[in-house]
Amino acid sequence: MKIIGITQRIDNYPSREELREALDYRLPLIFNQLNLVCVPISAYSSKESLTQLFKLFGGFVLSGGNNIGEYPERDKLEKFILEYSSARNIPVLGICRGMQFILNYEKFSLVKFKNHINVKHEIYFVDNKRSLEVNSFHNFGVLHSSIRDPVKSLAYSKDNCSEYIKHKIYPWTGIMWHPEREKKISDFDYSLINTIFNSK
Repeated sequence: MKIIGITQRIDNYPSREELREALDYRLPLIFNQLNLVCVPISAYSSKESLTQLFKLFGGFVLSGGNNIGEYPERDKLEKFILEYSSARNIPVLGICRGMQFILNYEKFSLVKFKNHINVKHEIYFVDNKRSLEVNSFHNFGVLHSSIRDPVKSLAYSKDNCSEYIKHKIYPWTGIMWHPEREKKISDFDYSLINTIFNSK
């Protein structure tokens, strides 16, 4: 059974003087269905301990939640994951913020999008063979028309937000929707996750 490391959102509770790391319980359940085990990674672990922990992982998920720059500790963790992955050819799936982080890492500019919070919309695949209804819970994204090497944009929304990417050099995939926030996980999402992490 392959073990997948997964990053967590950071929640701030000033009245309690408390920071918490959190993960939607439904996300690991999706991976369990594919015989994959998710292990949460703390952004507050030392680099030395992370290096030892990462030896267990056959892949990584950069989960959703938080804007880039909001919590530097999380940004540092996910940057380290991409560096670790690129050196060892380990697959990464970026979900929403995770996809944004991959694109930000590759020097793409994030722009603000309207009407992408708590809505459903169609996305259109560049091969023109299908469209797909997905959820949307983000303020920021990257223009589909601005995507260039080494990243390929595979699907986009009607307002030109890139919704699905693959890296041409590293085994990195990004999606802007949240599979875990659906009552019924789509066959597309199951197939995508299975292909990313169970293909080797």
